[in-house]
Amino acid sequence: MATETVLELDGVTLGRARMFEVGVDTLTTSDSPRPGTGGRVLPGRDEPVPPVYELELLTDEADALGARERVEAWANAWRPEHEPGEVSTLRYRVDGRWRRVYGRPDRYAPPGAGAAEGGPLSAGRAVLAGQFRLTDPRHYDDETQSVPIPIVPATSAGLALPTAPPFTWLSDGQPAARYVDVGGGMATLPAVTFTGPVANPWVRIGPVTVELAGTLAYDDAVTVDARTLTVRRGGVPVAGLLSPRTRLADLTLAPGRHQATFGGTDPTGTATAVVAWRNAWRTL
Repeated sequence: MATETVLELDGVTLGRARMFEVGVDTLTTSDSPRPGTGGRVLPGRDEPVPPVYELELLTDEADALGARERVEAWANAWRPEHEPGEVSTLRYRVDGRWRRVYGRPDRYAPPGAGAAEGGPLSAGRAVLAGQFRLTDPRHYDDETQSVPIPIVPATSAGLALPTAPPFTWLSDGQPAARYVDVGGGMATLPAVTFTGPVANPWVRIGPVTVELAGTLAYDDAVTVDARTLTVRRGGVPVAGLLSPRTRLADLTLAPGRHQATFGGTDPTGTATAVVAWRNAWRTL
């Protein structure tokens, strides 16, 4: 019995896939020719090119009215008005397991002659064809993994001077550590959410460091997302808070166990950081 694939786009169930072609993996390379030999200078830098999915979706409704409503829902989902930088989520279920990819709907073909009386559409069955252009070559688990990391309170001390009232100063709290266990078959792109109150917070996960330059109030939460290449506070971009020492393009986590530490200046000991990720795979 053939494996049934069910597709969902941005929360809209598309139905069963009659065809689900995931495209061809290709690479761009910076290899350069070797002068006078006909060969090439190696090694160059290879970068994966996200493929284009070819899809055919099949309605399975009781009558023509149900099929038309399903086709209308497909059409609305397939042609969203994206803002620059926004992508769609295509979820698929194969062998009872849900995964997801990110990209944008491309070409779309509605049902044709099946709309005629006596055709497939009148029996509740129609075929919709489309393309989905990936912006990320990874296949992600549907479930998000996360690890919260607390902070140790900063310490204070008094300074007595003969001619002035006592002074106090704060030292950075000792960083707290947790372990991040990344599964999957390839490096994934994490997100780190800082919640105040804390000044100049940072998280180090293995060799990767995410750092903010500024102060977060007790009700502030800022998320640094390596997959979307964004820094947001409540959905509002705040890229200026990212420390110049942090490069979003470098924030990847390979499969395996990584020690994660969270530091910053917080006299209350209530600040938190949450590291979140989805395990990533090269194939379905």
